Amino acid sequence: MANLIQSLRHFFLKGEFISNVLILVGGTAFSQALLFLALPFVTRLYQPADFGAWAVIKSLGSIFSVVACLRYELSIVIPKQDRDAANLFAGSVLITLAMSGLLLSIVSLFGTQIAQILGEESILPWLWVLPLILLLTGIYQSSNYWSTRKGHFKRLSISRIAQSLVTIGMWLGLPFITGVGSSNLIVGTLFGQIAATGALVIQIWLEDGKFLIQSLAWKSIEEGIYSNKNFPLYVTPYSFIGNLQNQLVLILLATFSTTKIVGFYSFTNSIVMMPMSLIVSSLNQVFFPKASQELESGNLGYFVTKVLTSLVAIATPIFAFFIFNTEWIFTILFGDKWIEASAYGFWLGLMAFMMLFTSWLDRIYDVLGKQRTAMLMAIGISVLSVSCFGIVLDWSNKPILAVAIYSSLIVACEYLWLVITFKLARFSILGIWDASKKFGVIFTGCFLVHWIGKNSLDTNLSKVFDEVALAIYYIYLGWTYSTKITTS
Repeated sequence: MANLIQSLRHFFLKGEFISNVLILVGGTAFSQALLFLALPFVTRLYQPADFGAWAVIKSLGSIFSVVACLRYELSIVIPKQDRDAANLFAGSVLITLAMSGLLLSIVSLFGTQIAQILGEESILPWLWVLPLILLLTGIYQSSNYWSTRKGHFKRLSISRIAQSLVTIGMWLGLPFITGVGSSNLIVGTLFGQIAATGALVIQIWLEDGKFLIQSLAWKSIEEGIYSNKNFPLYVTPYSFIGNLQNQLVLILLATFSTTKIVGFYSFTNSIVMMPMSLIVSSLNQVFFPKASQELESGNLGYFVTKVLTSLVAIATPIFAFFIFNTEWIFTILFGDKWIEASAYGFWLGLMAFMMLFTSWLDRIYDVLGKQRTAMLMAIGISVLSVSCFGIVLDWSNKPILAVAIYSSLIVACEYLWLVITFKLARFSILGIWDASKKFGVIFTGCFLVHWIGKNSLDTNLSKVFDEVALAIYYIYLGWTYSTKITTS
């Protein structure tokens, strides 16, 4: 056992990339574990319709938050000199202030019309919260990438844990003060963002505040904004379109179906995206600066392929277990009133799994200087998928059919995007083929285990059979990696 622990420690700490990812994954996993443990209580306190109203506000906030800094926050990690990065940090925050003021003007002038279009006039008072959410998110994003540049990943973990603690506390505590309603979910989310931003800003101020103030120069801010103009010109539209695609689906559901359906979709989407975002957000944070180093050494293709195949080995069994047992998982964890949501979980699970292999890799277009190409592909995927979703929803009036077609299209488009990305970056396409073969073998094995258990045992024992098989697989995976490290 001592040798195993020592070899695992050596594996986790021998590379800066792995070490940084583990710090971020650890903090994010803990914060999401808190949220996940609280969800069985939250789903029994609130109705699906409450989640629907909350989801509309959250969706609108997400649409605008992507452009909070015009993506200048990404440029903070690029300069060789910290002083130049400090001025980009300052410029990014100033842009956030301007964008928040612009959104405040939009809400003042068109708030009523926005609420009427969405068919949710009750959300009108909450539209005034959106500029504050935009401001907090923009400052958080800028602070996030400054901390990434400095290698202070523990700051990010602390901020995410603070966000979860405050959000959960208010979701569970407010009903005893104000009663149950969607407003509690909105307020809890807002104060969670305040906690995350505040925790990160305070840590930066205490450790880097003096340096940041001494580095400020208006001319340097202007030069930094101009020299990185590709970010607002190409990366901002690309990010906005990609995010808008997800939010438009929810807005279309709000327009053409009931708040209850919106609640089912948004809640399920949050659940299935939780483990994906845990890995992707951590990889994305660390991959950008790491990719720049690997590109210079000529090892970027090998590095990306290695990450892809590792993700397949780690994520496929969990994905298979989820889609084979979706209805049972939702019933046990969230209660009988959420059984209908499990149908959405199956299709959204397919989409989330595919995005696990592409969402962090889009930063490679920034490294290669091909932001315009990324933007054009994002537009094509978004127009195709959202148009099909809207047409099917309007034609059939069956939300689950629209979601199924939408998710299937996204899976196909994301796989094609992966192939195109490898071609543009001049990586060996065999890397994708190797990852695909590994997925096929592991998924087939999972299916056979599930089929044997389902046809040989009663319902409860078959679930236990799946869980035991899953545990054995990960024990074997950990043992295999530790053996490779010991012998290398």
